[in-house]
Amino acid sequence: MPHVPWYRRKDYKHIRSIMDDADQFPETFDEWEKTAKRRLASATAAGVTIQPVILDPGEFLAYCKAKNFSARGDRERNMFARASARDLKKAASDQA
Repeated sequence: MPHVPWYRRKDYKHIRSIMDDADQFPETFDEWEKTAKRRLASATAAGVTIQPVILDPGEFLAYCKAKNFSARGDRERNMFARASARDLKKAASDQA
């Protein structure tokens, strides 16, 4: 299942401030959320299930540092989302 980074309202300004491609982000959280929900709905209508994964700015920065990423853009956000989803799945199976 594909995973995509998902943002919280409270983090949106901070996220935009740490991303190299911040100029590609909508100005406001509301604009971003509207577009993101529309994309998820389109994917669902096409039969594709996409799992949103919360991108916490602090965790994302720590991840980028640990991986020695020199950039913080779309590629890095998607890698973080996939890694976070794997971590969540592993933690859930460890508790079972």
